[in-house]
Amino acid sequence: MEVPVKLSSPVNAYSAAKIFQEVVKFMLYFQNQCPGPYDEVLQRVQMLEEEEVEDFASVGPAMIGRRKRRRRTATERRLCKFVHGVEALFKLVDAPFLAASRGTETLVVLGASPARPKMACLLEWCPSHEALQLPPCEADAQAKKDAANGARRVIRALIQSALDTKIATGPSKLFVLSRGPVEDAPSPHFLPKRSFQPQWRKGKQTVQPIRIKLHSAGAVALQEAGGEGDGTALGSVAAQQPLGSTQESIWYQCSCSLRDLPAVACAV
Repeated sequence: MEVPVKLSSPVNAYSAAKIFQEVVKFMLYFQNQCPGPYDEVLQRVQMLEEEEVEDFASVGPAMIGRRKRRRRTATERRLCKFVHGVEALFKLVDAPFLAASRGTETLVVLGASPARPKMACLLEWCPSHEALQLPPCEADAQAKKDAANGARRVIRALIQSALDTKIATGPSKLFVLSRGPVEDAPSPHFLPKRSFQPQWRKGKQTVQPIRIKLHSAGAVALQEAGGEGDGTALGSVAAQQPLGSTQESIWYQCSCSLRDLPAVACAV
């Protein structure tokens, strides 16, 4: 299923990282793998950790070892472990990595394995195999605004496309793969999957990945005028290439994956 998303500005590494994060958050919440919107769960964990720091600071040196400190409940421990795992994933797939790896696509898979997903979302960054550009200043206000606007448009399109997706009810895992040139792994945390060929059938049900095709308004106008665009226009060559690894490009799987998610979803 192809979902075209028109952005107000070309995709760069910073906006791509923001879109990736929002897609992961949406898939976790949509598939009942997160007890609530991820940002609310993150805020809850941060408040819990701040309370523990304040409680430790309030104990004087003479009381250390005498006062019994409050221990985290099993629910709180699962939530903290879950949030720390998601944040570790976001640190690995960040703007510098997306720019340095020359990745053209990112695949987010929720299921028993990357080859047998229950839900999959394919983000096409650079159909023309051009590297994502890293903005000179990531903290620039306009860059943050463009990234936030682009992420909102992607999530709105993803919500409409995922309405017919079957909701996961059993144990699930989340995996992230990045497609790049055939060479050494872009990072020690990404391992090559040279024979990766996803099987999109689960029994009699066909699970098709949701392809998010990103293109900017300027690229579309230039392409309609007969120009080449900026490499992010719709209808590119990358849409015709097979999803599995090829001789020109292969998938690299992130070593950081989220596991045992239903235990978190039930711990509310």
